[in-house]
Amino acid sequence: MELNYRDREKTLLDRELWLSREDRSRMTLISGEPLSGKTSLSICQAREALVLEGKRHVHPDWLYFKAGGRSENLLVRDFREEVAAVLKTYVPEGLTTLSLIFPFLMKLAENKSFSLIIDGVDEAGESFIQTLRSCWSEMRDKTRMNLVMICNSGDRAEEIFGREMTTGDPAPLKALVDRRIRLRSFSREELREILGSALPGLTEGQFLEAIAMTGGIQAYTDALLQDISFMKIGSGGSLMGMVMEAGGKSSYITEAKNRLESSLGRNHEQYLSVLQLISQGINSLPEIEKNLGGVKVGGHLGKLAGQYGLLERERPFFDDGRGRYMVVYRIPDPAVNFYLRFILSNSLWLSMGEKGRVKEKMAGDKEYRLEALRHALIEKIRGSGSWPSAGGQWGRGGDYEIIAVSGKAAMVGAVCLDAGDFEKDKLLKDIESFRKGPLEGFKIDAVLLTPSDL
Repeated sequence: MELNYRDREKTLLDRELWLSREDRSRMTLISGEPLSGKTSLSICQAREALVLEGKRHVHPDWLYFKAGGRSENLLVRDFREEVAAVLKTYVPEGLTTLSLIFPFLMKLAENKSFSLIIDGVDEAGESFIQTLRSCWSEMRDKTRMNLVMICNSGDRAEEIFGREMTTGDPAPLKALVDRRIRLRSFSREELREILGSALPGLTEGQFLEAIAMTGGIQAYTDALLQDISFMKIGSGGSLMGMVMEAGGKSSYITEAKNRLESSLGRNHEQYLSVLQLISQGINSLPEIEKNLGGVKVGGHLGKLAGQYGLLERERPFFDDGRGRYMVVYRIPDPAVNFYLRFILSNSLWLSMGEKGRVKEKMAGDKEYRLEALRHALIEKIRGSGSWPSAGGQWGRGGDYEIIAVSGKAAMVGAVCLDAGDFEKDKLLKDIESFRKGPLEGFKIDAVLLTPSDL
């Protein structure tokens, strides 16, 4: 497993490992966005780490414990076997919970240096947090454990470890953390560099497809890179077509399907119908209900957004609250959106072996690429510092522009995949309506935005 694009984080973990062997036990917290690679980073570093013992470099011992998902007793039973095998020691059977086995491990660390990765500390329970606090406070200075804690919930991370720059925080482990590492999705520059290394001659079209398919999320980027290494893709070839050609062997499609099923489950036909419509651009409540024959789905949308976390509500930049502009729903997970739009929606053709037909539909789906381009540009504009407020604007007719405002200055951007598609007269007409309405008195700049602006 190679994570060359996490070199900085691996270097920080290597330093904590070294300090835990040379000085005292160290505690590192790894947190971040879902699917940002917290587990793969920690395991990769543990597997690849080298330390000097005598005159030779060796791989130090490490243990991995995944909290949650099963009975704690069963998890610890399996973990006891790992501890016995890796550390070559007897582990009493009476140690049946994480709260009981952790003090035992700390005692071992008095005479032996090793790493312990606890994945999902936010699911480990209050009893373990209190045990960890007392054991660590008492024994960290006389032991040599490299403890790596992975926290998957941002709210729980703050409850357990507190905020880094906040003083007087009552979080139980705040003062005990030696190093914090927060992972995020790859920036556009990082994603371009990563893909360029795997795909020399990366084109703007391929890069836009990669943004649409991965959103810079590490799990999806890794899966796409695996497909690139598995499939021979020609110069300028479509990444979307590539994963479709790989079919059941595509790591990306498998990752997308697993993500949808883990979030929603397998038997939610009505929810899947709603999601499938939204993935195809039928994304307002009236449109969805119309396409479902008048079935009321307000409750479904609420659950998909809240309970399942599969939807986001989007309001236009200028929302007058009078229905002229429509609230729409979007699927923020790029792989789930891809799977619903192209795989599930074409399951009949795919079952008949008609990959070529689906690839043709993909190639002609300009709106899919446009949507990805719009959101990526809005994110870039917001992060530029020049335009503190930016968003999309659409009406009931579906017309879409990007609006950005700073003081009494505004930018109105038309988004096109190709400059040749630009409708200058339409943009000027829309700007004139804005000038007489929400942007009255503003200095307005009109711009054309294309994939080259990413």
